[in-house]
Amino acid sequence: MYQLFILIFLLPLSLFSNEKIINTLPNDSLININSLYWEIQNDITKSKNLLTASSLIFLREDEYKLTNLSFNIIEENNSVKIIKSDLGQFLLNTNTIEFNSNVLFSMESEKIVMSISSEFIIFDNNLHIIYSNSKSSFESELTKISSEGFKILNNSLNKKQITFSKGTISDAGTQNNLKISGYADEINYQYEEGLLILIGSAELTDRGMTIKASEIHYDLAANKIIKSLDSKLTNNS
Repeated sequence: MYQLFILIFLLPLSLFSNEKIINTLPNDSLININSLYWEIQNDITKSKNLLTASSLIFLREDEYKLTNLSFNIIEENNSVKIIKSDLGQFLLNTNTIEFNSNVLFSMESEKIVMSISSEFIIFDNNLHIIYSNSKSSFESELTKISSEGFKILNNSLNKKQITFSKGTISDAGTQNNLKISGYADEINYQYEEGLLILIGSAELTDRGMTIKASEIHYDLAANKIIKSLDSKLTNNS
């Protein structure tokens, strides 16, 4: 087994910076590293990135296997994104980390704590996106959303938003007796504003009334619809 300091020479920095280090390993080589700890500043996203793992195995020149990994993204405002999984891969040619097996993605800031569990999550450093095309379950203090995938831009300049594909909302709202439910082809959750934007075949049930529309904007803090397009209202009572 190679010791941790050898990472300085063998691990590429391209995942977290504009620099690229080209490593040439023998085709038949198999190099193992225990107790990985990798930290670097990302000037593009204005964040500090920290990757830890129980082990790292060099499978080939552009592919590395990781076990029991944790990837932390610490932003300028001290908000933190953490992705953990039992298994993962770092793919040098696509500049991505793939997380699989018991994947949990959590986000914490002064205002909100959120988590997403999924079968598979990808961190793409080229596009600065964290995403999944697998079934995912989201939970925060204000709402729960199950979906067929999600994406979130890892860029401090963009609006703080998670986009869910084919999402189903449950237990949304700040008041226990006013919980709403709904569905849409796409759900944009602007979590700093507490705003849900449902787009495409949007449907929302609130206090015995169901609204169907092409687009619905719902304020979770105020427990009310603030905008809808091409809407039709049905009384369920």
